[in-house]
Amino acid sequence: MRTLDVTSAYEGTRLDRFVMKAFRKVPKSAIEKWVRTGNVKVNGKKAKADTRLFAADIVTIENYSEEESEGSRTAALALEVLYEDDSIIALNKPAGVLSHPDGSKRPSVASALLEILKTPKDSLFQPSVINRLDYNTSGVIISAKNAAKQRELAASAGILKSYLAIAHGALNAPLETSGYATKDPKSNKATIDTQGKHMNTLFSPLGSRQGYSLIEATLSSGKTHQVRLQLSLIGNPVLGDIKYGPKNTRQAPKRHMLHCYKVQVPGQATILCIPPSDFLAALKQRGLAECLPVELTDIDI
Repeated sequence: MRTLDVTSAYEGTRLDRFVMKAFRKVPKSAIEKWVRTGNVKVNGKKAKADTRLFAADIVTIENYSEEESEGSRTAALALEVLYEDDSIIALNKPAGVLSHPDGSKRPSVASALLEILKTPKDSLFQPSVINRLDYNTSGVIISAKNAAKQRELAASAGILKSYLAIAHGALNAPLETSGYATKDPKSNKATIDTQGKHMNTLFSPLGSRQGYSLIEATLSSGKTHQVRLQLSLIGNPVLGDIKYGPKNTRQAPKRHMLHCYKVQVPGQATILCIPPSDFLAALKQRGLAECLPVELTDIDI
């Protein structure tokens, strides 16, 4: 049996969601079955999934299995800490690393956070990524260090994320784009859909050379493939992006050239991240090395 104490931070939370937070590695369907069959109790009594919890409630899980519920953590991943204070931490995510676990044993930023912050397996608060980055996108990724800050950041529309993209073609003037999109889970590709989620991006040209541009993309939202989709729609697909751009480009890099170089958390921090070596090499090869934003002009390429 496992016993969980409900703190004030989780007052008002549904029972099923509270248990899901405590057992993140357990499938949602399994937790729903636990509750439905009476395996989960509140203050010693059976309770429904939508039961709202109060501070000081005691939640117990009967017939608890350590192997089933906890599983094993994914392989450790050493990541550079870009910034840390009492409530947030920012890491440098390399390209080719998952933001969240995908059910495999591949390491992820979320699993690395557990190790970096030394989060106990049985802790109700499990740090998670606030600004998810695509598998092949590099750059700043942030997380809260407590439940209250995590809720604040997740609900905030004031966090600004700035990306650098090496794109095909020339963008001659700043352009703000707005629209709605949804993602097809089968193809893992976003498409324009008036019934989808809203996305707004400001694109600023930093320089154009040899048929390519370095473009800064600034956004407060963060929808699936937002920058990649909108750059493709305006005729400037990201270099190396075979999902939204040319599929047979000569001398194309092995991944799309998109890097989150700056995240601004209002009233708290502005976090910068130098682009990785493959991004800088692609810039230099296309004559764009001198076009980096002023915050990054001290880089020796």
